[in-house]
Amino acid sequence: MKRFISPTGIGMFLLGASLALGIFLSSQMVSNAVVKVKQANIIRVKGLAEEKIVSNHATWRCEIRAKSADLRKCYDELDKSKNAVREYLKNAEVLEAAVSIKSIVTDCEYKMNDKGQRTNTLENYILSQVFEVRTADVKLVEKVSKSVTELIRNGIQISSFPPEYVNVEIEDIKMKLLGKATANGYERAKILAGNSNGKVGLLNSAAQGVFQITPLDSTDVSDSGQYDTSTIDKTVKAVVTLEFNVEK
Repeated sequence: MKRFISPTGIGMFLLGASLALGIFLSSQMVSNAVVKVKQANIIRVKGLAEEKIVSNHATWRCEIRAKSADLRKCYDELDKSKNAVREYLKNAEVLEAAVSIKSIVTDCEYKMNDKGQRTNTLENYILSQVFEVRTADVKLVEKVSKSVTELIRNGIQISSFPPEYVNVEIEDIKMKLLGKATANGYERAKILAGNSNGKVGLLNSAAQGVFQITPLDSTDVSDSGQYDTSTIDKTVKAVVTLEFNVEK
């Protein structure tokens, strides 16, 4: 049996639905307006700070090698090279306490067949040893690392690796820069708030951004930060993100 709905009933239903929809839309408009007001009362800025620093500690490594089919002869050759490097560093006025000598590493070189495949026939022993210098005299390391390969003229098989230059007070420098970056961000916020006839209120949040150490006057920027160890003179940069309330 079909139920009959009168025109009056349909009209009341449509009226109720319209009122409900109107109330819903009105509440959404009010909610959005509240969000906009809240957003309008907050200002987010970035603070920047940078400083030029000089490295005060250096680490440098060089490696000597010897190769021979006779293991004893190979060792004697390596020992000769080791004594030559020691004498060189002594004459360069590198303090003995700053020098450490790592353990000897032994490798074997096997003969290749006509097809370029390695065989099981031993051809040569290869011995290598690393010297490491750690010192606060960064200028001396810079000089020695560049000139040590002069020993090649005397038949010494030696490789010089790039020195690593750092500043051991970098954490103290970092804290100081974060303070400067925060002050810089606050000044930026005051300018922006003043342009809208407001003033900076309480700090809502603060987050450290990129902290990087780059070669002097470098324009490189990395989202993950950088830590240059290839140069003595560097630039340290710090970024913070700040969010303030804006008072009218």
